[in-house]
Amino acid sequence: MKKSRIISMLTAAAMLSLNAFSITASAENTLVPNNAVNNYVVEINVAANSNIANAAITTTYNINMLEFNSILEGSAISDASTGWEGYKQYDGLVCCEYYDTTNAITSQGQIAQIRFNSAYNLDDVTNYFDVTYSYLKLADGTNVSEDYVSVNCYLMGDANLDGQVTQDDATLIGEHYVHSVTLTGNALVASDVNFDGIVNIVDATWVARHATGEVVSFW
Repeated sequence: MKKSRIISMLTAAAMLSLNAFSITASAENTLVPNNAVNNYVVEINVAANSNIANAAITTTYNINMLEFNSILEGSAISDASTGWEGYKQYDGLVCCEYYDTTNAITSQGQIAQIRFNSAYNLDDVTNYFDVTYSYLKLADGTNVSEDYVSVNCYLMGDANLDGQVTQDDATLIGEHYVHSVTLTGNALVASDVNFDGIVNIVDATWVARHATGEVVSFW
């Protein structure tokens, strides 16, 4: 299917799916203090040996609670080839496409990383976005099971995974640095707020400054 047709399909889908989000701020969602913003990461991940050669993925999001910041090509795409076709972004929708019939995705990793800002501490950020797969196909056009693809999300700086960024997170990151605790999984990746691949005292300092509003955003 040609790219222009894909974008037309996704644009039409966007106009419908935006109406699906009627959630607004609730008692569980509190404003981030000190004029800082929360930085949420949504990862679209792929399992090893999926052999996906053609993919179109749409993320719709609640524009009242999330603000689109950017989308990055994932490691699984970079490892496979230069088949990343880029993305289109509208209010409430981000769509990305991968197409390369000679270099299918074989490694485990990310297809894309979408970054959002929010003025709120969200009780559960997954309530405010939805990822759908317009299609996932092999090089010969055969459909690939959606079981090969998964979504993961986390709040940057939220080392204790309580849904907000506070001095407690800075303390925990410092304890990880001196090896008194060990962070793993989302707690670990969320703690690397300067994106240098290492969680250390620099990250702890940034998180402490974010908690006071001195650092407005980690992007």
